[in-house]
Amino acid sequence: MKRVVDRYKLDMEEIQDLLHYKKSNLKAPGYIFVSGLGSLESVVKYMKEELDYSYHKIAVILNRDDRTIWATFRSATSKHPKRFINVKSGFSIPLSILDDRRFGVLENMVLYMKDELQFRFKEIANLLGRDQRTIWTTYHRAKVKLHEVV
Repeated sequence: MKRVVDRYKLDMEEIQDLLHYKKSNLKAPGYIFVSGLGSLESVVKYMKEELDYSYHKIAVILNRDDRTIWATFRSATSKHPKRFINVKSGFSIPLSILDDRRFGVLENMVLYMKDELQFRFKEIANLLGRDQRTIWTTYHRAKVKLHEVV
């Protein structure tokens, strides 16, 4: 616990608050991923603008550095300055899956959508606004990493 306090400069109340956020299984709605932004950019922009989280809180939840979150948000808002338009997308991504740093954000999302939600590659590609071949490649690279780690 002391390592967490020292590393993230949090007090016990903030740690309990963040653990509550993790346990409550926050989800990113699918409509944020079709805007032409990178996966992390979409998630950070959503958490900052729609959930009104601080950079620090986003960083802790996503297991990233505060500076990375700040830079990602700046990049996202320069590419897509308007707020997301809330349209029904039919799926959401639990933010808790994105903190596994063995994989990139897109890899975590594709693994989740393929293995947990049982979506086909074509469906994932359409939902994320990516090419089907990109999704297939991302999935297979993540599976190779998964087997190397295990």
